[in-house]
Amino acid sequence: MSLSWQEISRAAGFGRLPAYFAERWAEFIPDEQDLSKPLLREADVLRYGDWFGFEEDWVAQIRLAAKRIDMAPDLKLAAVFLHWALFIARPFYEVPWFSSLATGALGGQAAMFGLCVLCREAPRTVDDLRRRGHPDPADVLRNFRNVGDYSRQRKKLQGGYGLGNDAWCALCVTPWLNTARHLRFAPAALWYDYTFYRHRESGRALVLAGGGLGLRADGLLPAEGEQPSFYTVYERVGERALAHRVSAAGHVCPAAEWFDLSSYEPLLRRGDILLGFHIPDGPGYDIPTCRASFKAALALFEKVYPEVRHKGFLCDSWLFSPHLQLMMRPEDSRILRIQREMHLIPIHSDREAFAVFLYGLDSLPPPERLPADTRLRALVRDWLLAGRHLSVGGALLPLADWQRFGQTPYFREEDLAAFRKLAGQEVNRNI
Repeated sequence: MSLSWQEISRAAGFGRLPAYFAERWAEFIPDEQDLSKPLLREADVLRYGDWFGFEEDWVAQIRLAAKRIDMAPDLKLAAVFLHWALFIARPFYEVPWFSSLATGALGGQAAMFGLCVLCREAPRTVDDLRRRGHPDPADVLRNFRNVGDYSRQRKKLQGGYGLGNDAWCALCVTPWLNTARHLRFAPAALWYDYTFYRHRESGRALVLAGGGLGLRADGLLPAEGEQPSFYTVYERVGERALAHRVSAAGHVCPAAEWFDLSSYEPLLRRGDILLGFHIPDGPGYDIPTCRASFKAALALFEKVYPEVRHKGFLCDSWLFSPHLQLMMRPEDSRILRIQREMHLIPIHSDREAFAVFLYGLDSLPPPERLPADTRLRALVRDWLLAGRHLSVGGALLPLADWQRFGQTPYFREEDLAAFRKLAGQEVNRNI
């Protein structure tokens, strides 16, 4: 290929994308016949109103952006490659998360580039569901509407057409996101360097962090631009490992310890595929319904997606924030009761999820302006007013352990006590 990834990326005006795309570029063989065709087929464009909920002016803007891409050879090559790298070279769930597919080469239509790439995938998903004989294709196709919803939100906030919440919307044009009872499931990779072990006799869980992970003093991942307080170490000598334990309360213990792993079996490690679950708004988020949803998801994916060799369940949500344990008691909160049935893990630092999903806002204002009309909203508001750190959290449930959900919690009081002490030692600040 005559152009390097750096050259095509510069020509398109991409922002920061994961190294995955440079790796795939080295494998990409352009199809000249494909490059000579329009990026978007007009027969498909005519269905965008039904699929995405786009109004006529929206569709007109997509046509205009696609035409501009078709007329610029380097941009067309970049669009065809990006579609291939996202959806064809690997299943989408093996693609690292990314923030934006915008391209500066389109100027004021920069965010339309990613929207065109995602629109190109929609008809392939329709065909895929038909080929699989999916029992409820309408459930999956409803996900397309998320693309339209985030596009409208972007226009409202930034005044221009384009793609918003890019990676989530990319998932929404694939066949992977399905409803099973109450929860919604899609395959997802465990990108964090954690290994989940289970003791062969007692069944007790042990989760260890890999080496070189930068963490805050409270054992959580730092926000962008925040300096870590310590880094994890990992050293293996035969069956023994010097490592930092990941507490079931959702933090990494600051002190490394030696662990004898000879009596443990590894259940999960970085790179494994799990069924990531998403929690819809409204009632129904309780232990019996979650358990029924897990069971239904296992049956659905075994029947419809047998190629997905998953190893359990994963969630990334504000509902698994370890800080919620410090604000409430489990007897008063279904959220905490469910937290205790999963093994919490630190994930990326993000408090803006609370703005969107708890307060229904686009971003968090100063805490004194947050509503306190529910008990949880008031608790989080008071937490932020005190200058405390707030972040989302992750949760793991290995396939080999899923039957324990609702019966044998991972939670231990000593883990929560340790986190409470660490969180209390942090310097009060807003980040």
